[in-house]
Amino acid sequence: MKRIILSLKYYFKFLMIIVIIYFLSSCSATTPSAPIVSSFIADDTTIDEGESVTLSWSVTDASTVTINPGGLIVALSGSTSVSPTETTTYTLTASNSAGSSSATITIKILLRTILIPNESQSKDTFVTNENPLMSYDGAPYLAAGTLWESGIIERTYLQFDISAIAGNSVITEAKLGLFFKDPMSYVSIPIYVEVPLAVYEVKGYWDEASLNWNNQPAANSLYEDVQTLAGDGDKYIYWDITSLLQGWVSGTKSNYGIRLSDEDETTLDDSKLFSSSSEPVGVERPKLIISYYIP
Repeated sequence: MKRIILSLKYYFKFLMIIVIIYFLSSCSATTPSAPIVSSFIADDTTIDEGESVTLSWSVTDASTVTINPGGLIVALSGSTSVSPTETTTYTLTASNSAGSSSATITIKILLRTILIPNESQSKDTFVTNENPLMSYDGAPYLAAGTLWESGIIERTYLQFDISAIAGNSVITEAKLGLFFKDPMSYVSIPIYVEVPLAVYEVKGYWDEASLNWNNQPAANSLYEDVQTLAGDGDKYIYWDITSLLQGWVSGTKSNYGIRLSDEDETTLDDSKLFSSSSEPVGVERPKLIISYYIP
């Protein structure tokens, strides 16, 4: 009997040791953790329509990795090419038994619109203090500057219909292009005086058919952009109006168009001529080049 009791005593001690060892090993076991997304990048985040972009990623401690939209099941690290047709946000999700982690990247599709309206589709004309009551609507040219001999001031007004650009568009670049006529084409003895011509926001309504020097609308005192012209004509000159166009598109500014004039009209410089929308040659008409994306 005594021997049985001793055997049971040792048996229970042995069980106790086993329980303690199991308990300690359970306490020291590593608790699973959620995956880690080390990187999720693209080789470009703004692309033109029809182009592709490469997505690359690196993940640790995941059992599955997916990229959406598309439902792609991918390896822990690698790269893939995608060709979105519109601005798209891609989400990489890494999962295991402990949970999931994710990262996102947005690829913007850059759109471009070039507006080259004819006479009936746009508003463009000029005014001069030489004939303050005269309207020059329909003239084949536009004039801007301050004539060095007489002090005659000329200003050009333009307005484009931009209603085709969605109101939520983000404008990345907008350029006004005017075809600068070579002085040799309209004067027998050209004067190659440099003229800083600036573009200003127009602040009020104007009618192309009746606009003259005396009824011209007010314009912003600060210019959007300025370009200095001399005598090297027969080419397009471009002014940056990105910020102004963004305001027109988003509705924070009213689109009354722009004025092109001498940056300092108290200085006698020269006047330069540009093709108007009345020109029969369409490629030389005023144009507006707009680059943008829709979020």
